[in-house]
Amino acid sequence: MRTSIVFSLLLGILATTTMPCGLLYSQTAKVDLDQVLEKAKVDYRSRLDEVEIKLIQALELRIDTSRKLGDKKAIDRVQVERDKFEADGTLPTSVEKASQTFQRQTDAARKKLELVYRSQIKEYVRRSEDAKAEVVQKELDDFLAGKLPEFSPRELLLNGGCEDELEVKKNSPWVAMQGEWKRYLLEQIPPQAGKTYFWPTRSPLGELVQEVDLKEFAIPIDRRQLKFEFAGYVRTYASTTNDSSRIILEFLDEKKEKALATFDSGEIINIREWQKVSHSRIAMKGTRWVRVRLLSKRYDGTENNSYYDSLSLRLVSASGGQDTKPVK
Repeated sequence: MRTSIVFSLLLGILATTTMPCGLLYSQTAKVDLDQVLEKAKVDYRSRLDEVEIKLIQALELRIDTSRKLGDKKAIDRVQVERDKFEADGTLPTSVEKASQTFQRQTDAARKKLELVYRSQIKEYVRRSEDAKAEVVQKELDDFLAGKLPEFSPRELLLNGGCEDELEVKKNSPWVAMQGEWKRYLLEQIPPQAGKTYFWPTRSPLGELVQEVDLKEFAIPIDRRQLKFEFAGYVRTYASTTNDSSRIILEFLDEKKEKALATFDSGEIINIREWQKVSHSRIAMKGTRWVRVRLLSKRYDGTENNSYYDSLSLRLVSASGGQDTKPVK
């Protein structure tokens, strides 16, 4: 009797271990399909970064070799190839074997992610979640075609008009790096929009910062399919020596250690009206954060009379809705 029970248990275990992956997957209620797909996307991006670094290293080695030989023309040619590769993904011919390896490993990474997409679609169908299956299928189609999925402009800044209090709390979007900042309304200066605006109170130097996380947009950013559009307004209250406003944008890598690009409005003094500050640029490959800095400098009196209002940072399609050629 005991032997038959043990044998039955073994058969059950064997049946479980040999069960088709999809069937076992669908019977595991705790599996979060969205998390599985997101992890596969992260792994895909990491793999692309790895193989790209290896190709860049091969180009740098070729440049070093040419430099030792004193071959200026070869150096110039390889540098042009590198710039072209980083700009639009054109594979260099000067390091043919490295380019072939890059292409092979890139194709393998794409195929791996494609298989995860297809597995997710099947799983959603098995679960009778047809609407989700359609969404993932559309994303897969766009991925295979190198197209940017339908992308509506996204507002990235929180509390850009200072309509909410600038509370000092853990999850506050704005952080005062220097001085004290408040929402404010001066009778002589109406807001550019809304009811209030940013004010650095009596701080000799004021700096207010918001950092925007872009990691969820990494794939279209790295394909150069998105661009940033910034707009904001500054103004100064007239005094003997007028105070200044300044806006700096820093486009940072994942660790926030390197600025891939910057925009600096310089010090602005406008006592007559709200002056618009704007900036637009294609999102550079590797951009994972944007740091928005408001810097005010007091030149006279006890109050820092420089103001900011209607700040906006949007992420939009770089092609105006048209498909763009994938980098990889």
